Amino acid sequence: MKTLVGIVIFTIYNLNAQISLNDSRLSDAYKDLTNRIERNGVSKGLDIKGSPYFNPKFKEATVIYFEKPLDEKVQLRYNAFSDELEMSLSPNPTESDQALIKNNNVFCELDGEVFKYLPLSGGNKQLAKVGYVKEIYKGQRFSIYLRERKVYREAKKERTSLERSFPARFTDEYEWYFQKNNGPLEFIKPNKKTFKALFKADLDHLNIFLKTKKGDFKDLEYLQKLVRFLDEIN
Repeated sequence: MKTLVGIVIFTIYNLNAQISLNDSRLSDAYKDLTNRIERNGVSKGLDIKGSPYFNPKFKEATVIYFEKPLDEKVQLRYNAFSDELEMSLSPNPTESDQALIKNNNVFCELDGEVFKYLPLSGGNKQLAKVGYVKEIYKGQRFSIYLRERKVYREAKKERTSLERSFPARFTDEYEWYFQKNNGPLEFIKPNKKTFKALFKADLDHLNIFLKTKKGDFKDLEYLQKLVRFLDEIN
């Protein structure tokens, strides 16, 4: 299946095919945009605290394929443990054995947020150097993205009275990535020191923003406003 999907995507790209939004072949196109999920035994048959999802409900979504939004809506949910966008054409799914193909030319708008599959530099060494990120702000010069993952931690039993026991669990992992002039996505720690290093050339403008607009660097809206402000400086 993966080989077939790769051939189809490669052929469409090289022939520069134009997919009509009203074409009856859309359902076939969706079949070519999915991979069968290979279930990881970690999340089944074990007593695990937490969930592999930040939101377990499927939501209506739009798939953007080579910069073209496909007309037919699908149901998606993000599995933050396996880093997959589980996908269904059914109106009210509770499970799916299909996931959107992982390709940087295929992304989606899900519940008001844009998910993209992109190469990443830095960050947690236990996670892959490519994965889904949420687009927080996409500008002409500067962009910022958020990676939200669920990491599995094995159970730990206390060996002495000084140690604590922990159940098997999913823990939340958040990483921020900064992009300049459509270059690579670089891992950053969202704080004042980091942004002063990133925006040395615009330090005066940065200081004006920080003095007039107080906020938390880990707050989505605050970071979005900050990067937009610096991006739009002439």
